[in-house]
Amino acid sequence: DQHDATLQVSGPFIKDKFWFFGSLQTHRIYDSQPGVNPASPSKSDAKRVFWKFNYQIAPGHQLMHGYHDDF
Repeated sequence: DQHDATLQVSGPFIKDKFWFFGSLQTHRIYDSQPGVNPASPSKSDAKRVFWKFNYQIAPGHQLMHGYHDDF
């Protein structure tokens, strides 16, 4: 059994000034190798989150913030 879903959103808060991007992902794999009882699969679950903000302070000066976590 394999499940993978991702949601991404992005766009400007303020045109040409303040921009965002965000992503959420869930990933699940349950599998049994040959010779292993299928009733007891190996299980792998992962969730990921990422976001980034960009702010144009002045021409040539930009403030950025980003965050990423796998849990």
